[in-house]
Formats: sequence, C-alpha cells, structure tokens
Amino acid sequence: MASMEGPSEDLRLPTTPVAVHLVRAGHPRERAELFVAVSAARPRRSRAGLASDVAELLEAEPAFVPVREPDAPGGARIALVGKHAIVWVAVSLRGGEGAAVDGVPAPVDDEPSDALALYDHHHGVRVELAGFDAIEGHVLYSSPADRPRLVDHLNLPVRFLRVWTGSALYLINKHHVVRVLELD
Repeated sequence: MASMEGPSEDLRLPTTPVAVHLVRAGHPRERAELFVAVSAARPRRSRAGLASDVAELLEAEPAFVPVREPDAPGGARIALVGKHAIVWVAVSLRGGEGAAVDGVPAPVDDEPSDALALYDHHHGVRVELAGFDAIEGHVLYSSPADRPRLVDHLNLPVRFLRVWTGSALYLINKHHVVRVLELD
C-alpha cells in the first residue's frame, strides 16, 4: 500500500497568490495572500481581474478559505480562515504598494476611472462597520429597471459588498456593516 505523506502535485489545483490586506473580527488589519484558481480559460493578469477573482472566491460556497499569513509569529504560514469572520479584504488596483500607508491602500477622493462606464449605477458611500473604521468609496452596479435603488443592491443575497476606491477594491462582509451612508 502506498504511503500518502503529503499532497500529490498531480492533484493540486493551479492557483496564483494575490496579495491583499484583510481584517478579521477581533483582529487588526494584516497583510495576507489569497489563492485564486488559474486556468487557460481565464488567464487574467490585470489587477482589476485579480480583484474580481478574489471577490468570486469569497462568494463561493466553501465556508473556509486558505490564507497565507506572511507576518505570522514564527514565520509565514497557511491558515484556514472562516469567511464569516472576515470583516473586509482590500485588493490593490495598482501594481505597487509604494504609495500606501503601512502597505494598506488608502481611500482616495477620485472616482474609479474606467469602471464607471461598465455600470448603470454608481453611488459614493461611507460604509460604517461594527468596531472598525468606516470605508469611503463607490458602489458600482447594474440592475433591472424595477430595482435601481442602492438598498435593492445592498439586499441582494451575496455575502460581500464591493466598494471601489481609486486605489483598491474593498470586499466588505455585509454581516459586519452597521450603516451605509450615501455621499453627495
């Protein structure tokens, strides 16, 4: 009988790590990497494409996601994190992290450039979170004519709200949202 001492390389799904910043309930902001699937059918290389891949990963059915924690005590490690405990994940939309404070993308006042043309509705918002700082940015979406309101979009049966800033896509767990204010 053959020994199965480690995962077989033949059985592993090809993935690519995506550098993110995340906040888990009861924990400070941290650097991490999430692993998104790679396939010939979806050869995304842009930062916006990777951000969308991370959003899809968080919305997918499994309750836990593997996360590489590069700054863990004792060295980098892989942990399985419950999606319910994730407050937000920020995926930088810029190639480098140089302009960010402490490596965390900061919200900016600029509207997302090309993304506005892809959606029927956009709202400047301030998302207030239970026990955490608020995040300001833009919610972009398309909807049927009979459901154009922001509240209709917020009440969709998805786990994470997408909030765009000029430098990052924030994926905010709606379970941790206290209030959303529309900005002028």
